[in-house]
Amino acid sequence: MMDLINDEGLSAITFRQMRAGTGEMMGVIVVRGTFHIYPGHPLIFAEPQDPIQLEDRYLGDPHNTPLIRCSDLVPHKPKADLTLIGWAAKPRHCNQNRWRSGLVFVGNSHAFEVCGNRDWRFVDEQHSGELNRRGKWLLSDPDDAVAVKLSWENTYGGVFPTDEDGGTDVIRENPLGCGCIHPSLSPQSKSLRAPNILRPDDQLPASGEYYEPYGCAPVSPWWRQRQQYTGTYDQAWLDEVHPRLPMDFDYHFYQCAPEHMIYAKYFQGGEAVSLIHLRQDFPKIDFTLPEYRPVARVRRMTNEVIELNLNLDGCHIDLTENPAKVFLTWRAWLPFSPEIRSFDLKIENLGLLIKQRALVGELTPLNGVTPWG
Repeated sequence: MMDLINDEGLSAITFRQMRAGTGEMMGVIVVRGTFHIYPGHPLIFAEPQDPIQLEDRYLGDPHNTPLIRCSDLVPHKPKADLTLIGWAAKPRHCNQNRWRSGLVFVGNSHAFEVCGNRDWRFVDEQHSGELNRRGKWLLSDPDDAVAVKLSWENTYGGVFPTDEDGGTDVIRENPLGCGCIHPSLSPQSKSLRAPNILRPDDQLPASGEYYEPYGCAPVSPWWRQRQQYTGTYDQAWLDEVHPRLPMDFDYHFYQCAPEHMIYAKYFQGGEAVSLIHLRQDFPKIDFTLPEYRPVARVRRMTNEVIELNLNLDGCHIDLTENPAKVFLTWRAWLPFSPEIRSFDLKIENLGLLIKQRALVGELTPLNGVTPWG
């Protein structure tokens, strides 16, 4: 049993897990910090703090709704995740039915080409006054929209027909999406939703052509991006390795951000973030990640004490909460043997946290907008 000494106000948890491949028992500590956004300031420590997230949270049915918050019970991430849930807001003076929204993280742009609802519609071709039933699928003009949910439901993907007997399959990179049609098997009597969200300057390809899904929200564990790292579960695994993870399990499985928002190096604190056209009343919202970090003093049963620096491996921005929240996760692990007695959690630069809180004084944190639903 590992004791956790935590007097710093952050939510934290410790647990043990066998390492993939070697089976070595590891001691893990995870710390979650909840912060409010004060535009133009560093993130400010929220009171009260949200508790540790013990399981993945979905908007509803996990198979039919998006993942909105990931479990903290993850032993290790090789890289850092940046994720965001919220709405793309049309600029007030934009006269077009499409616009660009997104965020900039330490100079790296994660932008989205956004438009209102539009459809694929099958149109019969007509030659010499006669209809040619082969026809073609045409893309309608977008409807006007004030805001678009930055959800995987509004990007390319979804279910598509595979045969004339009603068989279907899904785009495994994004089973929740839309716009995937089969030129001859999709029902020609219906209008089929097309994506609202594309990469900047992209055009939606012709019907029936694949388009790589592009979003900013967390990725579910059974989608192809993550599932490819789960390893091999065969008879040899059952006979020789079970209940441990497969020998070829890859910890990139736990990276829950879209690939373009996974950073090769852990975050350090102090990173500059700009949210662009995600609120109509705030066309640009700037803030920085806090520059303090948790440190754990690990005491073994042998009385050996080790100072363990935790890695900042997750930044999740939630603009649907009220007030809006940013969740930061720090994580570290080390061999459990010799047996770990306790983790004593401390925060470096704690005085900076107190000073930043005083800077905002009576200012009001940024409120969230319409919740997802």
